[in-house]
Amino acid sequence: MKSNVVIETELYEKNQEPITPNTPKKNSLFSERNKKILGYAFLIASFVISGIFAPEGAKYYAGWSMLPAVAIFLFVILTKSLIEGFLWSGMLAVFIKYKFNFFVEYQDHVLKTITNADTAYLAVVFLLLGIVIEMLRKSGAAAYFARVVAKKAKNSRFSLFFQWILSWVLSVDDYLQAFVIGASMGPVNDEFKVPREQTAYTIRATAVHTSSIIPIGSWVVFCASLLEQNKFAAAGTGVSEYMKVVPFMFYSSISLIIALLVTMGWFPKLGLIKKAYKRVEKGGSVFPPAKGTGASDVVEEEMPEPKKGVNMLTFLIPIVALIGACIYFDFNMQYGIGLAVMISGALFLIQGIFKMEDIFNIVFEGFNSMVQMTFLFIIGITMSTMISDLGFTKFIVGATHNIVDPHLLPVALFLLFCGTEFLVTFNWTLYMMVLPSVIGLAAATGANPYLCLGALFCAGLFGSNASFASDAGMCTAAATKLDLYEHNVSGLPYHFISFGIAAVLYLVAGYIF
Repeated sequence: MKSNVVIETELYEKNQEPITPNTPKKNSLFSERNKKILGYAFLIASFVISGIFAPEGAKYYAGWSMLPAVAIFLFVILTKSLIEGFLWSGMLAVFIKYKFNFFVEYQDHVLKTITNADTAYLAVVFLLLGIVIEMLRKSGAAAYFARVVAKKAKNSRFSLFFQWILSWVLSVDDYLQAFVIGASMGPVNDEFKVPREQTAYTIRATAVHTSSIIPIGSWVVFCASLLEQNKFAAAGTGVSEYMKVVPFMFYSSISLIIALLVTMGWFPKLGLIKKAYKRVEKGGSVFPPAKGTGASDVVEEEMPEPKKGVNMLTFLIPIVALIGACIYFDFNMQYGIGLAVMISGALFLIQGIFKMEDIFNIVFEGFNSMVQMTFLFIIGITMSTMISDLGFTKFIVGATHNIVDPHLLPVALFLLFCGTEFLVTFNWTLYMMVLPSVIGLAAATGANPYLCLGALFCAGLFGSNASFASDAGMCTAAATKLDLYEHNVSGLPYHFISFGIAAVLYLVAGYIF
C-alpha cells in the first residue's frame, strides 16, 4: 500500500491537488461550480413559478414582490456575482409584471434609469471620482502624502483612529466622506500594511452614521424635511424634532462605537477582515486577490513614486478644492468634483508634473476605472425600482398594521425593515414611503413616536451598511479600489453585531419609554 506522502507526491506531479482530510472533493455540493448551478436553478424555478402563478397586469403583487428580493440575495450568496445577480433579479421583477414581454420592458426600464436625473448624477460622480483618484495616484501625490503622514503617525492604530476622527470632520455628507477618506487615508493605511478591507469597513461603518447624527449632515436635513412634510414637525422645526430622535438611533451609535473599538484594536478581528490581516502578515498584498466575482476585479498596482515637483500641496490642494467646491455648490458632488478636477489639472500643469496630453490620458483612464462600478450602479437601481413597482414596501408596511402592542412596535419596525433593507435597500426612498405609516401607527398604538422613528431611520442606515445593493457600498468600494462583493461581506460580522445589540435595546426601550 502506498503511503500518503507518495500519493500526494504523485498527485502533485500530475498538477492535481493532493487529497487530504481537510481538502473538499471537487464534486462537493459546496464547490463553486455547484453553488453557481444551484443559484441558476433557483432563478429558473422562480421564473417558471411566477410565469405560471403570478397574476398578469395587476396593480399590486403582494407577496410576489418578495421573490426578486429573495432571489438576488440567494443568488449573490451562492455565486458571489453581483452583476449577474442584479441583472437577473431585475429581469425577474419585470417578468412577474409583464410576463413574456419582459425583455423589451426591462430595456425600457434601464433606459428610464439612465435618463433619470438622480441616477445620471451619481453615475457622473463615479466617473469624475475616477479622474481625481487617478490624478493623485499617477502624480505620486497620494504616495507622498501617505509617507509624510506615516512618518508622523506611530502605528496603524493611530492611522485608523485618525480616519475615524476624519469621518466626523467630513460628516456633512457620506458620499464626500467615502471619496475623500478613501483617496487620502487608503494610501496612508497601506504604508502601515492595513488591509484595504479594514480601511473600507471603517469608512462604511462611520460615514453614514456621522452624517445622520450631526445637525448639518445630509441625512439629517433630508429626514428633517420629511418630518415637516408629514406634519410631525412644524415648518422650520424639522431639525430640532429630528434631534429628539437621535438619542433613540441605537444602531448608529453602536456602529460608531464598534468601529472605534476595531480601529483601536480593542475588538476582535472577524471574518474576511481577520483573513485579510493574516494575508498581509504573511507578506501578501493589502489588496485582496482578484477573483472576477463582482464590480471590479481589483489587482494591486505598484504605487507610483512621486514625480519631480510633487509636494504636500500637490495632494492637499485637490482634496481641499474637492471639499470646498462641494460646500460651495451646496453639496452637489457632480459640480464639486468637476471643479476639483479642473483645479487639480491646472495645478499639475503649473507644477510641471503633467503635460496637457497626460491630463487627457488620465481623464480617460479615470473614466475607464469606474465603468464597471457605474454599470453595476445602473442595473442595481433598475432592479430596486422594479421591485418597488411590484409593491414590495407596501406589502411590508401592511404587515406592521397587525402590531398593536406599543411596547413591541419599535423593535418590530426595526427588525422588519432591517430585513427588507438588507435584501434590497431603498435608503431615503424607504423613509418617503414608510414614514407616514410609522407616524400613524405610533399615534394609534400609543407608542413613543421618537423611538419608532429612530427604529425606522436606523433600519435604513443598516441597509446602507449591509445591503449588496447599497449605493454607499458602491461609493466605498470605488473609493478604496475594492471588489464590491468582497468589501460588502468583510464588514457584515460587525454590522450584524451592531444590529443584534440595537434590536435588544429597541425591545427594552419599548417598555421603558
